[in-house]
Amino acid sequence: IFLLAKELSNYNNVLIITTTKMLIPKNKDIEFFETAEDVNNYTGKNKIIVFGKRIEDSKFGPIDSYELDLVKDKFENILIEADGSKRLPYKAWREFEPVILKETNKTIGIIPSLYLNKHLPEELVFSPELFKENFGFQGILSFKVIKNIILHKDGIFKNAQGEKIVYFNQQKNIDNLVITKEFIKKLKKYDDSIIYKMGKLNENYSNNFGQW
Repeated sequence: IFLLAKELSNYNNVLIITTTKMLIPKNKDIEFFETAEDVNNYTGKNKIIVFGKRIEDSKFGPIDSYELDLVKDKFENILIEADGSKRLPYKAWREFEPVILKETNKTIGIIPSLYLNKHLPEELVFSPELFKENFGFQGILSFKVIKNIILHKDGIFKNAQGEKIVYFNQQKNIDNLVITKEFIKKLKKYDDSIIYKMGKLNENYSNNFGQW
């Protein structure tokens, strides 16, 4: 989310909020505010602004819809972190997840590519039993499992609003790249309205499969 915010901040200020919990950024180039007044009074240009309520020494939580209404007209782009997985790469979504605001006009789901068509250890899955039940997972992160993660009513786009985008992250090598391309080609036959992208976020690399 911060990489996308950095790119967008080349054009305008960008606001980041959460509907769950996030770590308070330590980057001195990112501004953190706890009140709408402070956000609206900020005069910096091409900056990333994080707005939330400090709930722990290192974390902040969501603002309410009234506070969002007070600041939203100040920004062309507002990025909302709407889901968490306790730092695990894969998950199944429980009844109350994810928390997506009605104002959302794009929903981005990130799926790591590292284990495509490979054995996926259960310890890398948040809510593994639900992952098996909902997506047909039996140890291998097969095309069927990925398709179900994306298209199942309780999958990655549960409660989604607006345009849907899947980003396949963690492209490690050429074999991984080939498998991901094959998966995307098949996936588009099921729902060609979903936009697919792939890349390696920590190296700022991406290839576009569909228009952003």
